[in-house]
Amino acid sequence: MDKKTLIKEFTSIFYEITQMIGIEKNKFLKSGISWSQFWVLKMLNDQGPLKITEVAEKMGVSVPAVTALSDKLIRQELAERDRCDEDRRVVYLHITEKGTELLQEFRQYRHQMMEKYMEGLPVEDLQHLIRIYKKIRDNMKTS
Repeated sequence: MDKKTLIKEFTSIFYEITQMIGIEKNKFLKSGISWSQFWVLKMLNDQGPLKITEVAEKMGVSVPAVTALSDKLIRQELAERDRCDEDRRVVYLHITEKGTELLQEFRQYRHQMMEKYMEGLPVEDLQHLIRIYKKIRDNMKTS
């Protein structure tokens, strides 16, 4: 097969796999939060408290959209808002202990899910898969 045909086949398989993984992830998120809310929590967990404007910029959405997302997270006690002492107009969003626990539960669920999917693959194949995905990731970062 030529490279163009192989890329087309990979694209089809990759799409199918990501769809299936998405369905599995959605089963976990029946806890009442959306993927957008989940990504806000993940950002806050990984990067610490962020200004609403920073979250909006990182997600590529408007400030009002992040405000709506954060309102829902706050109602569920997964995040909290804090005003900056120096400038009361500046609002920071941070993850709560409950939000951190939800992310930890998701990580465990994701790990179990991936173990199930990778069952039967030899270590050498997993090493090749990781090497290939790293190369694809690096290509994406530089393009």
